Order: sequence, then C-alpha cells, then structure tokens
Amino acid sequence: MVASDWIEMAQMAESNTIAAGGLLITIISGYLVVAYLVGAKLSRVQVTSINLLYTISAMSVNGSVWTNTYDNMLARHHAFTYIPDLAGSVPSAYILIVPAGVALVYICIIITSLFFMWSIRHPNTERPQ
Repeated sequence: MVASDWIEMAQMAESNTIAAGGLLITIISGYLVVAYLVGAKLSRVQVTSINLLYTISAMSVNGSVWTNTYDNMLARHHAFTYIPDLAGSVPSAYILIVPAGVALVYICIIITSLFFMWSIRHPNTERPQ
C-alpha cells in the first residue's frame, strides 16, 4: 500500500469512529431517558433485561469505537512512515494508548448511566440536615 491508501484508510476509520461514537451516545441517551421516566416503575425482571440489553449493545458499539480508533491510529502511523514530513505524526505508543483511553471513557459513561438507573430505583429518602 502507498501513503495515499493509508491516509484514505485512516480517514475511513475516523469516519466509522465518529459514526459509532454517535450511535453510542444515542444508546446512552435513550437508556438515561428510560431510566428517568419509567425506571422506578419497572419490575426487577424488566430492569434486569433492559440493563442486560443496554450493556451488551453499548459494549459492542464501544468495541467498534475501539477497533476503528485503533485502525485510524495504525493507518496514520503507516502513512507517516511513507511521508515523514506529513504533519501530525503518531508515535508508536499512541497506537494502543489512544483507543484504550477512548474506550475507557465510554466504559466509565456506561457504568455511570447504570448507576443512574440504580439511583432512580433506590432513592435516598433521608434528607441531609
């Protein structure tokens, strides 16, 4: 592959990352709306099934975000080996660090949204004085 192929692959992977990130934000937003509006009214079985489906779908989309971010970083790294003067070179360490960081941020958001559902279902009835 020549440099232009690597640059094109990086751009396609970045587009896929943006699309998957948007899908993940949509899934999280939908879950938060459901948790806020009807979370306290759902039965335990309903909440368990919603949480299971949410976690599986959010983590699979998060895996897609990680994969596409990794592909983007790897393609950029290969493009810079062909064109050393290309602006914005990617150090080798970033190839794994950046996708892992993005994935960890989304995992933290997913865990926080699950905690939000838990807090809706288990409200604190005591008032602080």
